[in-house]
Amino acid sequence: MPTPRKYVRFTKANLASPSALLVLRSGSVYEVDSETPTSYRLKNALTGHRIAADGVEYTRLIPKKLWFDELTEPPSEEEVAGCHDTPKHTPSDPYSLRSVLPPLERIWEATNDLDVYTGRSRVFYERNMLGVDRDHVVEVQTASVAMVEVFPTSGKELNDDAVPVVKVTREFLNALPNLNNTDASLNRWFKGVAVSEFNRRYSSGQLMRREVDGLASILRDKMRVASEKDADWVSNSVVFHGRGPVIAATGKFSAIVAVSDEVSQPLTYAPRFARSIEKEMGGRLNLLVEELEERDGQKGFLDYAEKLREVGRKMDI
Repeated sequence: MPTPRKYVRFTKANLASPSALLVLRSGSVYEVDSETPTSYRLKNALTGHRIAADGVEYTRLIPKKLWFDELTEPPSEEEVAGCHDTPKHTPSDPYSLRSVLPPLERIWEATNDLDVYTGRSRVFYERNMLGVDRDHVVEVQTASVAMVEVFPTSGKELNDDAVPVVKVTREFLNALPNLNNTDASLNRWFKGVAVSEFNRRYSSGQLMRREVDGLASILRDKMRVASEKDADWVSNSVVFHGRGPVIAATGKFSAIVAVSDEVSQPLTYAPRFARSIEKEMGGRLNLLVEELEERDGQKGFLDYAEKLREVGRKMDI
């Protein structure tokens, strides 16, 4: 006798990870493919396709059971029919623009021990044991979106014409001038999510039809909503600093300022963070475009430079 199908509804989006929120939709119903005591593997209830997010392999997207409510009865036909738009997995970096980054120490040296987004010092992060991310100012996924448009891939076959352009772009993206050490929570929950959402909308053609705003608006909107709803800026109860100590999350704001040796309080610098993201990304993107344009006698460089300019305009940076 066949095993009855099991369905769950995504009801607790506030507990989910950023990568999950890129693909799982609040209130939607999913079929359970398999499960562990704490997590699910999910399928699209209509197509039966396994759930995967853009750039997130199925084996890496692990929805937690506590995000869902289990259905006691099968979903209605109307609910199942609404499951047709589940994103399918596509590689986020088919041309392998990402490479090994320098250690934190070298990036701090390059930025004079300052986080260029927040203006906070290395001492501030270390004193408060706040998690720090090594971040690409111009994101790899943004450069990759433009690369694939100029040099389309065919299945697993990459475009040979892209090889010299990829080499120059990869070196720029992973070099110290394009790197910054920044607040891990703000980076993952706001900058990273906003960039991923922009790239998804851009790739789907929504931006071409002027149905959505660019990166600047997306980032500000997410921060404003989080503030108005008094939502946590981090969903976990702790913030990790590398492999070192942890501290309790500070609620709405992920950064703290020491009032005394014993007392700390949340610090509001979200508007500055958003403005700095726009300024720094725009400046570094222009530097990359200028470097590409210096090779205008070589095939593909000017086409890619112009595509990056277009992406920057759409981003409003």
